[in-house]
Amino acid sequence: MEKLTIGHLRETLSGRRVFVRIDGDVPRREGVGEIADDFKLRQVVPTLQFLIQAGARIVIGTHWGQPGGEVVTPWRTDPIAERLSHLLGRPVRKANDCVGREVERLVDELKPGEVLMVENLRFYAEEDVDDATFARQLADLADVYCNDAFGLAHRGQASTVGITRYVRPAAAGLLMERELLMLEAVLKNPQKPFLAVVAGSRLEEKLPVLENLLPRVDRLFIGGALCFTFLKAQGYEVGRSPVHTAFLKLAEDFLKRAEHVLGSRGEIYPTGLVFPSDFVVVEAEALEHAHGDLEKIAALPRHVVMASEIPAYAVAVDIGPMTISHLIELFDWARTIFWNGPLGRWEWAPFAAGTRAMAEYVTERVPAERKDILICGDSLTQAIRQFGLPVERIRHLSTGGESALKYLAGMPLPAVVALSDREQPERPSRPRRILIPVDGSPNARLAVQRVSQLLDAARAEITLLYVAPLSRVERSTYVSPEREAEWRAAHQLEAERIFAEANAELARQGLTSHRQLMAMGDPAEEILKLADQIHADLIAMGARGRTGIFRFLMGGVSRKVLDHAKCPVLLVRVPDEELVRAGLMEA
Repeated sequence: MEKLTIGHLRETLSGRRVFVRIDGDVPRREGVGEIADDFKLRQVVPTLQFLIQAGARIVIGTHWGQPGGEVVTPWRTDPIAERLSHLLGRPVRKANDCVGREVERLVDELKPGEVLMVENLRFYAEEDVDDATFARQLADLADVYCNDAFGLAHRGQASTVGITRYVRPAAAGLLMERELLMLEAVLKNPQKPFLAVVAGSRLEEKLPVLENLLPRVDRLFIGGALCFTFLKAQGYEVGRSPVHTAFLKLAEDFLKRAEHVLGSRGEIYPTGLVFPSDFVVVEAEALEHAHGDLEKIAALPRHVVMASEIPAYAVAVDIGPMTISHLIELFDWARTIFWNGPLGRWEWAPFAAGTRAMAEYVTERVPAERKDILICGDSLTQAIRQFGLPVERIRHLSTGGESALKYLAGMPLPAVVALSDREQPERPSRPRRILIPVDGSPNARLAVQRVSQLLDAARAEITLLYVAPLSRVERSTYVSPEREAEWRAAHQLEAERIFAEANAELARQGLTSHRQLMAMGDPAEEILKLADQIHADLIAMGARGRTGIFRFLMGGVSRKVLDHAKCPVLLVRVPDEELVRAGLMEA
């Protein structure tokens, strides 16, 4: 791991103020306000104990719930401080705010080894938008920054990215380090054979993960609600089971690539790509009419059918016994197992059999030392813990659903990129308010770098724009909602990758974008329109590129933007050349 970790700073922490960002967004009992599950809090205890033993003066920051930038009494973090006091075996004092003179006074009063928790960071709307002033106020509480909130690593917030502009060193906590090392091992050096089980429901989120895992695995099982789009793409009738119609073409393309990449590797199956062979189904209308009533749902007639025989009136709610047996064979065979997402609608007990059976396998039947098992995803983690199974038997149960998925999809995590490298990075100057059109080309990437180097970023408001151009025919004809949905699905994955790359480059400078927007149409017109809408102070763009919005001849789009923009335009191209309008700087 190339990033600095808190363990590297052991000898320098005594007496220093360490701001520790944790993910304390734990479930609570409705109407009571008590913590229902302290799993996430238990995971950060090793980092806090390490800091206590090192003699640090510890300031804990977290969020809880969605208070919407306002002080909401039920979401005060007192119960979290109380639970951490119990877990640590020592008092965790609680401040009534997270910034300001009174909080600074409480921090100054801390003695080595003492712990203070500040108030819910999301009581300030500035937290989620990475406001520079708020980040600086948090930084005033610290000499050292420690991020142990892996569940938020995919987001750029004041307490995860912005604060690193002002506090160095910025190190990963022990939980963050463990999460990254486990995921890195899965991607770069898994024990073979390697089985990946990807399930759940959000295909737009899971497809990049499938793409990135494809060349690394020996078997890839696709289950849960995800599988029905792929089954439909293969010509199966899936009844009333959920299908992402806008993603059918992408699913067909993935199946072709999987057949080519995985080929015929069949000790158990004729191909490395595996789908459920049977399902538990119920009548779709009867399930809808149950309206979530557990007694009515339990009384619904259930049938097991083959994957190719789902009736038109039915919806699949769980995998069947044949699929469970197949999965157990695969789990027995594999040395590395990555599992994301539940295999059925586990929230309703009658449909939880598949998820429960495999969870029992990984927690009760597998010696921990024999296999590397990594499980991630909020729904799946919640299911396993709700089943009351011994989760300590799992090699690694991740605390970060979306962060883990983005990492496994090959996307940089802004809060990780923002941490110090083992060698201290240089501190560049930064911009104020800019619009950056991005397309993944070298020139567009260079534009992001130039912005951070040339302008002051203390009050930056950065907007990323990706424009997928339409053909002349498409621009001149009516585009139906269905066609627009297909278009967005086709370009969404590319846009997400490009945004992730740009955000990673910004995070290296301690910055984050405030908006990422995708549009279709004429690139220059969309750039100019958005620049007017956000009152941009600067447009920073690559002068040309191989694909995307700059695929035209050099000067086409950029010339139009230069001629009509109401703000300065910074043009960048490889090699190191800048063209500047309106006297922004010397060419």
